[in-house]
Amino acid sequence: MTELTIVIPVYKTEATLDRCIRSVLSLPEAEILLIDDGSPDGCPGLCDGWAAKDGRIRVIHRENRGLGMARNTGIREARGEFLCFLDSDDTLDASILPEALALARKSGAEMVFYGMTCLDTAGKITHRRVPSSEKTVYTGEEVLFLLPDLLGGRRGLTASACCCLLRKSLLKRANWKFPSEREIISEDVYALLDLFAHVQTVAVLDAAPYHYYESTVSLSRSYRDDRYEKNARFYSACLDLCRSRGYGPEIVKSCAEPYLSNIIAAMKQEAAVLGKGAIPRLRVLLSDGTLHRALRDAPKHPGWKRTLLFACMKGRLTLALYLLLTLQNRCQ
Repeated sequence: MTELTIVIPVYKTEATLDRCIRSVLSLPEAEILLIDDGSPDGCPGLCDGWAAKDGRIRVIHRENRGLGMARNTGIREARGEFLCFLDSDDTLDASILPEALALARKSGAEMVFYGMTCLDTAGKITHRRVPSSEKTVYTGEEVLFLLPDLLGGRRGLTASACCCLLRKSLLKRANWKFPSEREIISEDVYALLDLFAHVQTVAVLDAAPYHYYESTVSLSRSYRDDRYEKNARFYSACLDLCRSRGYGPEIVKSCAEPYLSNIIAAMKQEAAVLGKGAIPRLRVLLSDGTLHRALRDAPKHPGWKRTLLFACMKGRLTLALYLLLTLQNRCQ
């Protein structure tokens, strides 16, 4: 059996795909699984070209159904005992993966979490998120102790499918799949929240091998006017999942953190794209009960920037919130 499968969904990343694949070629025993999600550019041909010259690379061409469904195809087709996910516009420091595999084998871990290095479009590192959890290995009921930090992005942990190694037997036992991001935004956060109900042992590696490149897509091109509604559905789905899985109140409260992060990102985007036209939409958002529930569950000391944003939201200070968002956009 192959030790590791690296699942790479591919869609409209012709400019970055070669860079992505080259980053993992140093792993001689790994299977590299390219899932062409009906990409309309030159990616299908690039995928076939790589498979023709390297026997470790397999390509699956499929109709476009989105990132979550492409990852599910990768889970189903992976031949490795372990698998990890890599987006085709990012890279992975492959030299760290043998260490992650060794930790999984030594500890019996079904998941190994590692960190993320963020880079700008020129390839310059902007910041690194290196895990610094209290323990290296969590077993039994201890596993759930990690969820609040993962959901809140604390201690260098990130609730991203791209920042962990997964044992395939766990995924098979849990019958684990991603929902479509067209139905649940931040589908990997939701999926990991679900998976933790089945995990017995988790390990944490204090390294940041996943290299996330900031998008070159402009705000105006990526703007969607249904972001508030989609974020509300995501939050509601997470709360429903917590109830069905019997998670405790600390995990339930932590679901507010990815929701609020998404909401802040959406507000900043609207302020940048719509200008003063964002003010009426902000006013409607600030009267929403879902938002105020999340604000009640938010961390008490989120940092000064979020403290100011949360104060404006709690006080329904629409104009002050718009001005603050505009200022933050200019300072980025």
